[in-house]
Amino acid sequence: MQNLTDQEVSQVAGGCAQHCWGDMSFGGFMGSMVGGALGGAGGGPVGISLGAIGGGAGYFFSKAWD
Repeated sequence: MQNLTDQEVSQVAGGCAQHCWGDMSFGGFMGSMVGGALGGAGGGPVGISLGAIGGGAGYFFSKAWD
């Protein structure tokens, strides 16, 4: 696979990069991690950690292959 320069990516304007990554945002990713951590709070520190990881992974994969 060929690496693209910033200029080439900007010329695509809505091509693969936008299609593949969807509308992923840092705020949405962090929100999902916090939500997962709150959901796992009943399991103590390990539950919080696993919940945050699961929430972040769920957000990432839902946007990456949407």
